[in-house]
Amino acid sequence: MINDLKLMPKTEAFHRYLKQSSGVVLISIFVIGNLISSIVFALLSKKFGHHRLSDGFEQLNSPKVDFWILILIAPVFETIIFQYAIIETFRKRKSLGFACVLSAIIFGLSHLYNFYYFLFAVCSGLSMAYLFSLRKSLWSALFITITAHSLYNLCVYLLINNNS
Repeated sequence: MINDLKLMPKTEAFHRYLKQSSGVVLISIFVIGNLISSIVFALLSKKFGHHRLSDGFEQLNSPKVDFWILILIAPVFETIIFQYAIIETFRKRKSLGFACVLSAIIFGLSHLYNFYYFLFAVCSGLSMAYLFSLRKSLWSALFITITAHSLYNLCVYLLINNNS
């Protein structure tokens, strides 16, 4: 899947490393990277936008319903819609790079709680699209992407519910 992305020479070694990495390594890198990205965008949001990055999460239901939606249901549906359907459709018509960027932008638009959360969601969508495209097996790609997304959402859920 990822072979039709053109990479800069300095990133090729890292790309090869990721492609050969276990699912646990990929999931860990994704979750840690997204948590760091969350902190950066939360600081930007607070400094410039006077919004909290988590504003969208406060519009949800009870903690139990939120748990099921954020940790189980949303990652499955979002991976199928944003990574599988969009990437697989547009990589055949255009290119994998185009498909990944389109997937990330649409993912960001679906998370348009505020401007900074949109920017964060686009970055997160790009990392999920890349994560999805690293595996040749569709089932492996789906499993790793859904698991990484679920674990990241679990971290956010626990942080938000501990601060409430």
